[in-house]
Amino acid sequence: FPVTIKEDKGRIDAMADIIVFAYGEMAKYGYHGDKVMDEVIKEISSRTGAYSPETKKWQKDTSDAAKAKWYTANFDSCKL
Repeated sequence: FPVTIKEDKGRIDAMADIIVFAYGEMAKYGYHGDKVMDEVIKEISSRTGAYSPETKKWQKDTSDAAKAKWYTANFDSCKL
């Protein structure tokens, strides 16, 4: 069914509220939200794989060669 512009704006506003809450929580624990997000995106972007029509999900390539290229987020570098 079609989504109205008003419904779309409401969803976007709700997602933004979640992000604002999460950034506030990260700050309470002594972390810089933008730096944390950069690390998470870097980690996720280092993974390879493909969409599986069977599972209807992204499937990570878990071969040894793929794992050797995976980046692990360094949250210590994100402290305030």
